Amino acid sequence: SGGSSSSGGSSSSGGSSSSGGSSLSSNSSGQEAEATPPQGETTTTITTITPAATTSPSAVRSPPSAPEATPRTVEKKSRLRRCAIEEVIATEVDYIADLQVISKFLENNIKESGLLSEKQLYGIFCNVSMIHGTHVLLFEKHLNQLKAQIAATKENPTEEEEQDSDDDNDDPKTRSQCIGPFFVDLSLFVKIYTIYCNNQAASMQAVHELSSALPKFHSLLQQLSSSPQCSSQPLSGWLIKPIQRICKYPLLLRELLRHTLPSHPDHGALVSAYEGINQAVTAINESKRDMENADVLLRIWQSIENSNKISLIAPSRRYIREAVFREPITTKKGKRGHSESTWYLFNDLILGLKEKRNKKKVRLASSAPYALYAFIPMAHCLVRALPSSVISNGFELSHVGHAKFALECATVRERDQWVQEITEFRALVVKKRTDRQRRGTIGPASPRLDKDIMRRMAKENNPSKLSFTSFT
Repeated sequence: SGGSSSSGGSSSSGGSSSSGGSSLSSNSSGQEAEATPPQGETTTTITTITPAATTSPSAVRSPPSAPEATPRTVEKKSRLRRCAIEEVIATEVDYIADLQVISKFLENNIKESGLLSEKQLYGIFCNVSMIHGTHVLLFEKHLNQLKAQIAATKENPTEEEEQDSDDDNDDPKTRSQCIGPFFVDLSLFVKIYTIYCNNQAASMQAVHELSSALPKFHSLLQQLSSSPQCSSQPLSGWLIKPIQRICKYPLLLRELLRHTLPSHPDHGALVSAYEGINQAVTAINESKRDMENADVLLRIWQSIENSNKISLIAPSRRYIREAVFREPITTKKGKRGHSESTWYLFNDLILGLKEKRNKKKVRLASSAPYALYAFIPMAHCLVRALPSSVISNGFELSHVGHAKFALECATVRERDQWVQEITEFRALVVKKRTDRQRRGTIGPASPRLDKDIMRRMAKENNPSKLSFTSFT
């Protein structure tokens, strides 16, 4: 496949419950997950943060292998293998051309305009010049000669037929057409994509903010986009191409392995490269999720008034979702009403915030617009769904020994999702604590706390005692 579109595709999924970020993956069917390219100069969300979806390198699937072929199918497999090699070479040529546009045309023109500082320029393009140089060197080292060999073979059909019908893997012509060494070397350098991928979200945001704040920069981007080199594609569309390409390599390798006999001299290198690149992509995904998670924690922490009084950012803390819930309240005059609060679910914590408002209920303009409302460690939390007679689509959230909250969700599905996830995360936290106690690394939990939890759990099947006043 030719053209810039053959550089790969980015996996895309979305959800209101978590923040976005790139996910680098490939499916087992060899089909690439398409993503709608960014339009304009806006920040693009590539994927959601899903802690449960984290894949360890050891979980990578074994590469596919072609079964030992009979003499009748050797020629067909040889022809399909040659086509797969040609696709790798053609798409690599296109990708290097794309990198040339990004690093030599777009980056250089913006740099020469003098509109951005070196720091702002690096914030947008990151290490794309290094990626470009690496791929140029690898192509010259491995693919230039292979491309010429394939072209020469095509010019001599008789020789090609003789070679395809020869099942001798020691034949010099067959051995010379090996693309495995290219992928092996690439697997050693592919970690340079980690820096670029981790910076992708910040890069998109920088393009959006700078084009909004600097009219001259916005005009320059429009001018560059309309040039023949950019084919009317915006800067953000070009910046996503390295991430798209890194997704493509496992797919190309799988296709090559399908048509490479285990006895072929290229097979071992292809298997090694497939495993190495898959592990590198997995590591990039994990690093990307960690960066995005840290950004979310920092954003939430900075939005809280007197945030220095709480410890929100922790290495093992993972953001899961957030929602705005209504709560039944009773005013000083005895009238019943509702108030709204924003709740954040983490793997080890539940955080409740309320917007700061004046006496007239007008929202206060502030860089920290929220006040801390609830800070509930998962180990000290109890949750259960409430009957509709008490509150519609609601659940009860208890901070054992401190407070309890009746929260009304928009739908039953949302309520069930929160109840299920809180229950599961609490079970994990309690299990980890129990395991640490058995190893003697921490002391026993508070007896008073255990009694409170047991007493609350015993009352879970008796909702008739609940009343609106119990939630004030």
